[in-house]
Amino acid sequence: MGQIESQSEIFKKSIEACHQALQVFNLIEFPQDYAEAQGTLWMAHASLAGFEYPWENLFLAASACREILSACKTEESRAPHQKDLASVCCMLAEVEISAEDKAQDYRKAVEACREGLGYYTAEVNPSEHSEIQEILWGAYMALAEMEDDDKARAESCKKALEACQRAIDIYYKDIKKNSASWAAAQKNLGYTYVNLSRIEEGATNRRKALEAYQRALEVYTLEKEPFHNAEIMRDLGYTYLAISEMEKTEENCKRAGKAFKKAFKAYSEAASKGNPFQQEAVLQEAKEKAERCYRAMGSCRRMYKSFKNARKD
Repeated sequence: MGQIESQSEIFKKSIEACHQALQVFNLIEFPQDYAEAQGTLWMAHASLAGFEYPWENLFLAASACREILSACKTEESRAPHQKDLASVCCMLAEVEISAEDKAQDYRKAVEACREGLGYYTAEVNPSEHSEIQEILWGAYMALAEMEDDDKARAESCKKALEACQRAIDIYYKDIKKNSASWAAAQKNLGYTYVNLSRIEEGATNRRKALEAYQRALEVYTLEKEPFHNAEIMRDLGYTYLAISEMEKTEENCKRAGKAFKKAFKAYSEAASKGNPFQQEAVLQEAKEKAERCYRAMGSCRRMYKSFKNARKD
């Protein structure tokens, strides 16, 4: 408790110091000093949001980012702050109460990403470009899940797919260095295809999701990444199950059951108290998900019998 209080106090003192500096350094006469003070201010407010008043602090962090941008006169100087603004807007959206405000924040994040990508190209700035594409993917997926209209939801999913694939293409160029980021992006790609499959081309998009999940497993092995492996196997299970329900096929039902069984094993291993590097909350989450996978295995068995009996009849 004392450590948390001391950290939050440090951020508050930093905010106070910035406000004092801004009484001296104004935008017109001291644009560089003004921008530096605003830069410290946005970081302090964004960090303090993790301890108290998240909406207020994230709102002030976003405001500070915009003030920095007002002091930047070149595209090169604006680009990194557009990325910061996009991140803060996404964080702010997560703590908004109304759906309208959430959507507005995510759209602001998209706008900031687009401006940042205008400078950070894949060829010259691959690292920054891929980071912004990841933020863009998250914003579009959040918008897709909020849309009421199928056409708008599908459009956001497709834009998310495009952003995700562009990040994947960059990570693949140096796969040894970026294997973890590549695998995480493949998982995101699978998730996006699953969401799109609920709107159009259900079987086709679910199979594309399966391919993305399988690629992620090349990195997320049971031995090295039991929790991530479990997440992917669970997603494979649900995707196979959805295909089975659409096509009334026993084979995909069996594949779903096998995936859930592997997920159960992986979650159980991740939940083991023998791993000292995992937090109690993560261990509990793994245990609960293992139980859900076990129940899903039972559902697969019942569905398999149902399909088999229907075929006999």
